[in-house]
Amino acid sequence: MEERPLRVLQDGGRYRTPGVYYEEGISASDVPDEPTGVPAFVGWCESVDSASAPVLRFSRWSQFEAWGGPGRCPGFLADVVRGFFVNGGTRCVVVPVPHGDRPADRAGALIRPFAAGGVLEDVEDIDLVCVADAMHD
Repeated sequence: MEERPLRVLQDGGRYRTPGVYYEEGISASDVPDEPTGVPAFVGWCESVDSASAPVLRFSRWSQFEAWGGPGRCPGFLADVVRGFFVNGGTRCVVVPVPHGDRPADRAGALIRPFAAGGVLEDVEDIDLVCVADAMHD
C-alpha cells in the first residue's frame, strides 16, 4: 500500500485535538484489475428468438442504444440498463428474451435463461442478476 504523507490540521480543521493524524486511503494501485460489479439484466425485447436468446455485453449506454434496446424493449429492461450506466456502471450483461402474447409465455421466457442449459449457465463474470420485467403483471 502506498504511504500517504502526514498532515497537520490547523485550527478549523476536522480534528479538534492537537496532534498529527495519519489518513489511510485507497490508491489506484490498491484496486484489483479484475472487474467487479458486473450485473446481468434479463428482460423482454421484440425480435428475439426464444430458442437462442443472446448474451450481450455492453460497456456504455450508447452501445445499448445502437443495438436498438430502447425501441425494442417494451418492459423495464431499457430503463434498468440506462439507470445502471447513469449511476456509474461500467460493464453489464444483457439477456433479451421474447415478449410473448400470453402471460404464461412471458413468464416462461424470463425463467428460461436460468434453467439448466440456459444461456446464463456458462457466464461466469456476473455477480448480480436483475429481472425487472418480473414485476409486470
